[in-house]
Amino acid sequence: MPTEMTSESKWARVRGDGGTQPFNDDQLASLKEEFKQLCADAGDGVNDRRQLAEDTRFCRWENQSPDGKKHRSAGGSDPFPYEGASDARIRLADGIAQEQVIVIMAALMRLRSVVKPAEGTDAETAALVGQLWDWVLANDLGAEWFVEWTKLIQWRQGDTPGLGFMQVYWRQEYDVKPKTLNPENIIAETAKLFAAQGQPIGEGDILDLQDLLANPARLEELAALIQGLYPALTEKRAGEAAEQLVNEGEATVPLPYRCENRLAVRARRLFDDLFVPENTPSDEQRARVFFVREWFTRAELEEMDAKGVFKPGFVEEVLKHEGTTAYQYYSRWGAEGQILSEPSVRDWDKSKQRGMYELITAFYRGTSADGLPGTYTVQYHHAVDFAGTDAELLGYRMRGKRYPFRASQREILTNKLWDTRGVCELSMTEQQSLKNLHDMFMDNASLGAVPPLKVPLNRPRLQLAIEPLAQIKEQRQNEISWFPPPPFPQAADVMQEKILRQVSQYFGRMDAQNAPDWVRLYQQWLVDFVLLDAKEIIRMSLQLLEQFMPDGAILRALGPAGQRLIDIRNQNDESGGSGGAWMADVQVSFEAGMLNFEFIKAVGEMITNYVLQWDTLSIVQRDKLVRWYFSAISPQLAQELTVPVETANLREVEDEEAAFAKIATGVEPPQLEGQNYTLRLETLLGIGRKNPESYARLTPVSRQILAARIQYFQNQIQQQANAIIGRTMRQTALEPGAAPAA
Repeated sequence: MPTEMTSESKWARVRGDGGTQPFNDDQLASLKEEFKQLCADAGDGVNDRRQLAEDTRFCRWENQSPDGKKHRSAGGSDPFPYEGASDARIRLADGIAQEQVIVIMAALMRLRSVVKPAEGTDAETAALVGQLWDWVLANDLGAEWFVEWTKLIQWRQGDTPGLGFMQVYWRQEYDVKPKTLNPENIIAETAKLFAAQGQPIGEGDILDLQDLLANPARLEELAALIQGLYPALTEKRAGEAAEQLVNEGEATVPLPYRCENRLAVRARRLFDDLFVPENTPSDEQRARVFFVREWFTRAELEEMDAKGVFKPGFVEEVLKHEGTTAYQYYSRWGAEGQILSEPSVRDWDKSKQRGMYELITAFYRGTSADGLPGTYTVQYHHAVDFAGTDAELLGYRMRGKRYPFRASQREILTNKLWDTRGVCELSMTEQQSLKNLHDMFMDNASLGAVPPLKVPLNRPRLQLAIEPLAQIKEQRQNEISWFPPPPFPQAADVMQEKILRQVSQYFGRMDAQNAPDWVRLYQQWLVDFVLLDAKEIIRMSLQLLEQFMPDGAILRALGPAGQRLIDIRNQNDESGGSGGAWMADVQVSFEAGMLNFEFIKAVGEMITNYVLQWDTLSIVQRDKLVRWYFSAISPQLAQELTVPVETANLREVEDEEAAFAKIATGVEPPQLEGQNYTLRLETLLGIGRKNPESYARLTPVSRQILAARIQYFQNQIQQQANAIIGRTMRQTALEPGAAPAA
């Protein structure tokens, strides 16, 4: 079916200044037509491949039985080759997909992310942004980060097309709590409102408020004040509260409060809850439109309607279409399994979404009457003739990003986003071949263990008991005997081994048939591809944090140091900046070999035996090297047990100062290995330089302990220097350049 280019002039043009604008019927019809077209395009070359790949992964076919055998009761006819023959589920595709998901997720959970200065951002600001991201990742995102990435990678590796999306957005959830109103807090809230407007409340104002709160003749005036103090209240509810206040002295009203206000991520699946046109480029930011499908209950729709989210009457119309969907599933397979010349639409089973109602949110690029571009959203239902919302300008400021989505492709074959294959599609032929070989072997083994019996033709009612020590009576010798089954072909074993070897090499599997270097190279390719997506998702997240994260949350995460980020953000807003005041480069990296413990050991030996021995000028930052190596072994332990070098040095200094206090009392502190001897010696000598009296007051015993400790540190420093000299100055007598004998 040829792809028709849908005209976007109707729904991509916004009137006026480019802000919130009505979305008219013609624009909605054009948008719905775009969605129908992408459904038809999916049926022309994707849906059937996708279904085959999914059936391959989950080992689904007709007439299956739970025990993995063929039975007449499952298919309604005699199975081939016999009742009870093997019908095994060989989970090759699922095994490969899961293996790759595990490798990628292990890398994502262990990746090293570094925020560095960019475009004038100083190092201190970049460091604070990095610390803020670590806090948000641990506290706000938490398990959500792992779960959503897992879903995305599952779809990216296993689906056809091999593609997943991550949506980055700011999540705000509201709940309702009761609030008791009385004259005291009404007066206090009014005083705050006056002060915020630069008009301090006077004594006369307070007397007037007291009269307002007790005078039945001023109920409408009091209701207006209450609604001004609490705008979320309806006019009716404010009037009821005013009447209760005057008559009873207090009133209780329901007030909304923000119970969740944080960064959030959501994995989206193509043709499930996210749709893009077939000719969308591999750069998802150039897409004409994104469609996001979500299902809501009646209660959720009515709650949003009560908050004024939708236009009047929209929810009432939506509730007439329970379980229906805009997505039309086209397929070239007929109802009887025949191949059709043109794709046809399959019927949608509404019972799958019983009690649920579909809404679609379209994200699209539009231009105002002045030619200014922007990203807009509109919500609609496929069976309702008017949009549920106006076209609203997306309030996210993401530099270089038009949409809050990141597409993650398993592979890049062309310039189109859809053109990428998943593991299950690529391995379905090999899985079916292995299934055929397995079933053949099991059937041959069954026939070999209990083969058919040859019995006399003239004894049709002969019944035999096949069991240990059973007696079988013959009228003539050898008239009852086993029928020899055909031998199992030896070529089958060779073919099975060949298939497994090909699959192992193609997918870089971790087994003995693959060279370790190839496995590591393949895994690094898997990881590097995803790290590109992770980097962009982190950058998008940081920009939303700059725009929306409350000041209190920043201070809670960073302490007083967070005020620096708040000030930078405020200065940018006051100057009319478009965001990006915190902008910094995000660098993410992971060495795939670190997933192999033997590789980790080999790296450790190379560092010890070569790198550190060659480092005669101390150019290696050993604190970072230790932290990196420790994180490769266990990221959790590295985070808990390692500290920045500044913190470690401060602890060494404080510990040595405490050791001097013990020396002054005549107690000898322990001499431990693995300490920073140079820093401790400088600390100990520095005490005497800064305060000579501290040395002068020492007793003879304390002086002896101090001298021994200084000597111990000097000896340890000299031993370290001797080790370096021994490695670098080692030279045999016959080497070129050796000094001649005297």
